[in-house]
Amino acid sequence: MELARRAQRLELARDLHDFVAHDVTGMVVQAQAGQVVARSDPDAALAALRQVEQAGLHALGSLDRTVRMLGELTEPHTVPTPAEHLGAAAELVNRFGATGGTRTRFTLDPRLAPELPSEQAGLVHRIVLEALTNVRRHAPGARRVDVRMARVETAVGPAASVEVFNATAAEGAVAAAEVGSGNGSGLAALRERVERAGGTFAAGSAAAPAGWRVRATIPYAAGGS
Repeated sequence: MELARRAQRLELARDLHDFVAHDVTGMVVQAQAGQVVARSDPDAALAALRQVEQAGLHALGSLDRTVRMLGELTEPHTVPTPAEHLGAAAELVNRFGATGGTRTRFTLDPRLAPELPSEQAGLVHRIVLEALTNVRRHAPGARRVDVRMARVETAVGPAASVEVFNATAAEGAVAAAEVGSGNGSGLAALRERVERAGGTFAAGSAAAPAGWRVRATIPYAAGGS
């Protein structure tokens, strides 16, 4: 029992790192943008400050939720539904587009949520979060980001397909990140989690248009259904 609780605490710590890192990265981007335009366009600088405030409030909310969940590890607590996980991913995309100059497009297959288990839906959410955070860090000049989530059929049965693509302003300015052995965070850790769930994961440069693509397929159940 204690080992199970320790594993849950470690997982929550990783979640907290990823969620807060996403918001803090957005705050840094907006603060940098505000400094650039402060003298020539005070209104734009003020708008950037409002975005910093919103990202900060969201990060505080993530901290509060995580501390609350840590306190509930020994008590029954509600597991987010698949629709809630996918809705959180959609919110991430919307906030990403609202806090920077990158255009976003989000596509969700309506067939995905009803049968997708909560654990797999949570993994889809994590993939979107990590991919968007990498765009903020490594491709701040990205022209647009496309996020697609769909239900697909595979050899082992139905699966969730998630793809995040960022088109860049210039060749080579991609959201590059190593996908080697991981230490519990980042794309490497996501690949390990997807493969443990029986799925496939890939991340790398794309051409025509130039950019970076993260793509994963996650079976609804290990071994199919």
